[in-house]
Amino acid sequence: MQPIKKYFLLLIILFASACSSNNEKKSDNNTFIAKKDTFKVLIKTTGELQAEKYTKIVAPSGLQKIHLYNIKIIDIVPEGTVVDSGDYVATLDISEINSKLNEAESELSKFENEYKQTKIDTAISQGNSRVNLIDLKTETEEKKIALKQSEYETPAAKRQLELNYTKAKRKYEREIINFKLRTEQENNKVKIAFEKLQKQKMQRDEIIKIKDKFIIKAPSKGMVIYKKNRDGSKRQIESTISPWDPIVALLPDLTKMICKTYINEIDINKVSPDQKVIINVDAFPEKKFSGKILSVANIGENIQGSSIKAFEVLIKLIEVDSLLKPAMTTNNTIISKEINNVISIPIDAIFYNNKIKYVYKKNKKTIVKTKIETGIANEDFIIVEQGIKQGDEILLYEPDV
Repeated sequence: MQPIKKYFLLLIILFASACSSNNEKKSDNNTFIAKKDTFKVLIKTTGELQAEKYTKIVAPSGLQKIHLYNIKIIDIVPEGTVVDSGDYVATLDISEINSKLNEAESELSKFENEYKQTKIDTAISQGNSRVNLIDLKTETEEKKIALKQSEYETPAAKRQLELNYTKAKRKYEREIINFKLRTEQENNKVKIAFEKLQKQKMQRDEIIKIKDKFIIKAPSKGMVIYKKNRDGSKRQIESTISPWDPIVALLPDLTKMICKTYINEIDINKVSPDQKVIINVDAFPEKKFSGKILSVANIGENIQGSSIKAFEVLIKLIEVDSLLKPAMTTNNTIISKEINNVISIPIDAIFYNNKIKYVYKKNKKTIVKTKIETGIANEDFIIVEQGIKQGDEILLYEPDV
């Protein structure tokens, strides 16, 4: 039995020693040694990767000209598909443009008939006018001959023949003028009918040309990314495009990436262009990327379900990895300020008495309540401007008095 007692006694001693060790560690964790270091004001936010520049894959131009305003995408390659220049990307719904084409063909047929009929009517009218003009000329010449042969007629008869000739000549001359005017008028009618026909042909040909482009192809090499709508949804099958927003998809330039994030209105004054940013991508937690603030929006946006406004901030990645893809989620740490060679302590170490800030300094076996003056703070630490020097041990709890 004696060896067993010794064994249990040893276990008790070891357990007590472990407890003592744990208590000592706990005590160490309850104090903080002040030292001079670089103090950073950090703003943490999540975001989404985007390409800085995109090549737009768009619907054919001229939709508004042929009065097409809303067109559905009926097929599109999966997002992330790598395409080369000229490769298939998407198909647009042709039902409405087919209807437009049928209307244009019908109008074209009508204008062709009108043009033909106008030419026929003009030819008949001008033919009749020429015959009438010839008849009037012949009649005038006959009156002139009759007048010349009236030498032996009575003065009254001779006078009547003169009047007949003058009247016929005047009628003939007036008809020459009218013939020229009618011819010009009728030729204009033919010209107008022809112009209408040509215009309709051009419109029909334009519809055919646009319809041929309803099979959307890639303008260059790249990876297809779906365009985001204003409501956050992606433009895909059954989505609608218009002449004012004709983008079907995008080809991002993956050599230049940015991160889009939003900063709430409380922190926005701490953010400005060119500030350094540390970027972590959720897909590759072991990697860190450096960046800088590219731009800060001047106008805030409403956050859904909250009265707080947020401001769009774009972060440019300084180095880019081929693994990075648009729409990847990021965790961003914006370094708002960096102050070198200052003493900062945990915010939890500060206590208040009538708005006076103080800490508890541990000096060997005694604890001294010390008034301090502080500067700027971040989420966890605050700069101490007076009251603490390097090497001071500060309690992280308020001791019992």
